[in-house]
Amino acid sequence: MAIYTPTVTYYPDGVVSVVSEDSTKYTTVVESMGSFVYGVEGVYIKAENIDQILENFTFNSYDVNGNIQNVVKVNTVDPYQKQPSLNTSLLGEDIVFDGRTSLDFKVLPNEKINMSFYTKQLANRDDLTPTYFFCDDFFTTQLKITNDFL
Repeated sequence: MAIYTPTVTYYPDGVVSVVSEDSTKYTTVVESMGSFVYGVEGVYIKAENIDQILENFTFNSYDVNGNIQNVVKVNTVDPYQKQPSLNTSLLGEDIVFDGRTSLDFKVLPNEKINMSFYTKQLANRDDLTPTYFFCDDFFTTQLKITNDFL
């Protein structure tokens, strides 16, 4: 009978790191999820190797009933392109970053990936009919509290 000795490798800095390119902290994005969600309109991917660009990625999202929706994006590139980058549209895919969405993709060894998500900030107030509270006739003509500033 053979004896196998497992090798345990510890990485103090982690194998994969996620770094923001601007000053927006991850906690700021997470804290804004209470009042905003972010609709994904597109993704720009840049890597060091064209093989990394060709890796598919999957968006998994759960609704309030626990149903899962998987959106698989199959990446294709022009065979004559020299840059290992891809700008892809996700319009019509109904992908929303709302705290219940995850992104799965395979990272090739020794690869650096830059991903930029083109999003649109959405809120419940966007569905409401706009009101013109201070332009209302009651305030401008009845009370004269605006003193003809509006």
